[in-house]
Amino acid sequence: MSNPFAHEHAIIEPALRSYRDKLLGLPKQVEDKGGDLGPLTELDLFVDGELYKLVHDKFPEDGWISEESPRESGNGRYWIIDPIDGTREIVAGIPEWVVSVGLWENNRPLYGWLYNGPTDTVWHGGPGIGCWANDQDCTVANVDNLQDIVCGVSRTDIKKGRVPETDPAPEPIGSIAYKLGLVAAGTIHATVSVTPKNIWDIAGGIALVLGAGGTVIQFSDGKPMDHIEDIKALQEGGLVACHPDWAEELRKLYGA
Repeated sequence: MSNPFAHEHAIIEPALRSYRDKLLGLPKQVEDKGGDLGPLTELDLFVDGELYKLVHDKFPEDGWISEESPRESGNGRYWIIDPIDGTREIVAGIPEWVVSVGLWENNRPLYGWLYNGPTDTVWHGGPGIGCWANDQDCTVANVDNLQDIVCGVSRTDIKKGRVPETDPAPEPIGSIAYKLGLVAAGTIHATVSVTPKNIWDIAGGIALVLGAGGTVIQFSDGKPMDHIEDIKALQEGGLVACHPDWAEELRKLYGA
């Protein structure tokens, strides 16, 4: 089928790739946001500023939600941005981070883009459309047995004792958006977040997983996340993303 967001993709993908050289240089300015919010670097602000200018030039009627700049209302469509999801990783030189871009309308995902600079990979796609890693088709992976599932979880959540001991044991991997990209690409089978997430952490990745034939549900209550009642609020329920066959099993395994 033709991609109804081919126009948007033709604008966003080359822009994301153009940031690569800048992103691959370790940040020189690092601030601590305080609490559990993690660091802020000049790289976050650079990407945020560049995407803001691009979106407002090409799609001036659309709204804007970003981790690093004020929200702006629009015509019902919102660009939801995390300039770098995984700033802790980028500061540490760990390649498990992405630039996350989600396009949503009426609280539903339309399309998403994740860009991983170290591999120069753009994951993109959306519900009912499909999912791609660069130009390669992506589909969520399935398994025959729960014991075979490779499930990525937050390093921070493991260190702070938030993730229960499970069998099979989870795999610590970088940012939540990066893990959602791996699920959509079939590189890992699942990701579980037992802690709340901001919409900019997950907007792009939700679109990708759904486009790849997967499901995304709240960890807390199993509610589908293909519609979020308030995209401007912290999503308190965590999430599970995987092949539809295993979502409820993983919720139980991780103690929901």
